[in-house]
Amino acid sequence: MAKVFDENDTKLPRRSEDQSNTGKQISIKETKPGDLVFFATAGGSRVSHVGIVHDIGQGGEVKFIHASTSKGVIISSLNEKYWNQAYLFARRVL
Repeated sequence: MAKVFDENDTKLPRRSEDQSNTGKQISIKETKPGDLVFFATAGGSRVSHVGIVHDIGQGGEVKFIHASTSKGVIISSLNEKYWNQAYLFARRVL
């Protein structure tokens, strides 16, 4: 994630937990492409994963790009049960 922002002259910390303190927190309904979405994939409420919003589909479906350990860089949806349950919050950095 930090590399994408760095290529656009915006500094972003490397770790997702540190990134979660950057920018302004927004509601999921306010998200637009380029916003960051944060997840607790290790359980609890601690940030352990981040994605960048790619598209807002019909009915407000939030699709995001992120790096999967097993699948590489992929696009997922907040409508997927796993991501919906792990979702914590969104932030606008740009």
